[in-house]
Amino acid sequence: MKAEQDECNVAFPVYGHQVLTAEQQEIRKLRKENEILRQERKILKMATACLVQNSTRMGPGRIFAKETTR
Repeated sequence: MKAEQDECNVAFPVYGHQVLTAEQQEIRKLRKENEILRQERKILKMATACLVQNSTRMGPGRIFAKETTR
């Protein structure tokens, strides 16, 4: 009975969890990690753009003076 159920899960993953090989699991893990890294890189680019925009408005001397006076 268990063997039939396992075969069904492989053939029809909708009815249960799909059995993945070690390579498939590794690929899935790496794809998730890659997506997270892409999102983090996008956030860092946006943050850098904001910092550059603010530094051109205030000038670099003002930014450092403002941080040290707090």
